[in-house]
Amino acid sequence: MVVLFASLAVIGLVLVLAMPTTHEENIGPVGSESETRSEDRASYEEDPCIECHSGSDVMPAVIEDWASSKHANNNVSCIDCHEGEESDPDTFRHNGYWVT
Repeated sequence: MVVLFASLAVIGLVLVLAMPTTHEENIGPVGSESETRSEDRASYEEDPCIECHSGSDVMPAVIEDWASSKHANNNVSCIDCHEGEESDPDTFRHNGYWVT
């Protein structure tokens, strides 16, 4: 079991490191017109997840970890990785977004 977990962790790390650092994605709150965010315009100061969670008692350590990560350095926001589809059973609605 430990070997399986370690293998999955290594595979996940390799996949994250292999992600391109420039990209464009359509993101936006559920029920609104999506906006296109590119690396040039994306900023964690504009990320509603960061703005809300960094000023609350809900998961501030996750925000601190993210702030010193490769994701933050490459303007990859929370929703870039955690946006989900409404049809996915692991997804829930949170502040206008479907998240995983």
